[in-house]
Amino acid sequence: MKISRRVLGRLAVAGVTLAVSAGVISAVSPAADAAVSRATVISRAQKWVNDHVTYNQGGRHDGYRTDCSGYVSYTWGLAKPGLTTPSFPGISNAISKGELKRGDILLNKSPGNAGHVAIFEKWANSAHSSYVGYELSGSGIHHRTITYPYFSGYGTFKPYRYKHITGS
Repeated sequence: MKISRRVLGRLAVAGVTLAVSAGVISAVSPAADAAVSRATVISRAQKWVNDHVTYNQGGRHDGYRTDCSGYVSYTWGLAKPGLTTPSFPGISNAISKGELKRGDILLNKSPGNAGHVAIFEKWANSAHSSYVGYELSGSGIHHRTITYPYFSGYGTFKPYRYKHITGS
């Protein structure tokens, strides 16, 4: 099977690797524990904003569920269709507010629709009382300022860091 350089380039941009076995070429999704850079997380988060992805727990975009946990799973390069919100503590570590860096998350790990997750980009003010974040919720895909740790009335949110994130 012959693959054009153009197709190879598109696969590389999508973060897809190729496996060759007995002359058969197949696409392989990134490993669930593959390293991902903070810059890649933010770039992927912005891609879904640019794509105007809409919230639909049964829907898919780029092979991932179009809900908050599918969105984070996509940005972190996890296996498709993505984790559920209560699963993130298994692949990340709780961190302090002062340790937050772009690509980390603010997580309410409650099950079902009671849980939610947002991606931290940067502090919105010097008091660290709000941050610029990415999230996919019932009201749509957002890149906006969020009160730390999250808007009141939505449960308890704590910061977490993916175990395989790289960069500063």
